[in-house]
Amino acid sequence: PVFNNALAGAAGSGGADDYTIERSLRFDSSSSAYLSKTFSTSGDRQSWTWSGWVKPSKFSSGRQVLFSGGTTANDSDWLEFGYDNGNFYSVSNSIGITSPNVFRDYSAWKHIVVTYNGSNLIFYSNGTQFHSGTRTGNLGINSAALHTIGKSSLATSREFDGYIADIHFIDGQALAPTDFGEFSADTGVWNPIRFSGNYGTNG
Repeated sequence: PVFNNALAGAAGSGGADDYTIERSLRFDSSSSAYLSKTFSTSGDRQSWTWSGWVKPSKFSSGRQVLFSGGTTANDSDWLEFGYDNGNFYSVSNSIGITSPNVFRDYSAWKHIVVTYNGSNLIFYSNGTQFHSGTRTGNLGINSAALHTIGKSSLATSREFDGYIADIHFIDGQALAPTDFGEFSADTGVWNPIRFSGNYGTNG
């Protein structure tokens, strides 16, 4: 697992191959820190997977983005925590899918996986599905446009505050959490494993 008391972020071990997450990225909302990449061509906009270990640092009155794609109001999507109530959101063209679950534990890392299969967005936390919402058609994510980690790609807003580690974006496949983690047979704790699949064109 990612050790909760690790210094400077994520570190962990445990999976079948004793996979270790050695580092994490610290996102400080006050300094507007984020990562970005512009995809030169569209990937499969109806099939993708995002996976990452996440540890929020604080709640705020706004919502904070983990991953986002697209730069126009009618062709952008993002995945975010709503820190005003701790729910997890997917937002597209001002139409949101919101999970009923609340995440308020600062001390624990969470493995978040979100998949899109052209019909549904499915949300997982620590290996367990916690929400599914109906969506169809092309999403802004995986388009030939700016993609960001740690803020909205649509504007300089909704910066994430916390740690993210072991980030994967898979183009063309809606994968299961078991492609990135597994439950320990000894403790029942969800642990990271090494991803061994194909990332696709834009992954």
